[in-house]
Amino acid sequence: MLSFEQIHIDVARNSTDDFNPFHDPQRWQEVQGNPFGAPIVLGFQMEFLAADRIARHRRDNGEDGRSADKGLHFSNYEFLFTDALRAGEGFEVTVKNTVDRTAKGGGLSNRVVLRKDSGRPVLMGSQSATAEPRFLADATLGGLPQLERFPDRSRVPGSPFFLKRKFLN
Repeated sequence: MLSFEQIHIDVARNSTDDFNPFHDPQRWQEVQGNPFGAPIVLGFQMEFLAADRIARHRRDNGEDGRSADKGLHFSNYEFLFTDALRAGEGFEVTVKNTVDRTAKGGGLSNRVVLRKDSGRPVLMGSQSATAEPRFLADATLGGLPQLERFPDRSRVPGSPFFLKRKFLN
């Protein structure tokens, strides 16, 4: 069984400026009506772990080059949270076999489930590699200026984007 300990949660909180009291070992109790009973893992921590496990699954099964070979340059993630995972709570990650729908104009996809050691699911979702993005397909990222020239937490001129840098010391 795996678990995220409070140190893992604290590193993620500090690296992303997420100071939500639900993740704080001292402040979680101050949230009136808090149903969790302990600090909880950040959602993006579970999402990144799921994404890493899918990548490992593909690599371990010799599938890691299939996306590039088939021109599938976009990774699409869809996740649903069904419960919270508490600091120190055991869990496991299950990745289903890769499904290839490229012959029908689709892509490669894997389903993933993160379950507590009680068997209760916490995160369910999928990752798919496609030739075109499934989300924000009309977004144009070409023509952005050199972002390193702009200050942190500022609007990128000539675009609808906001620049926020993340640092971890």
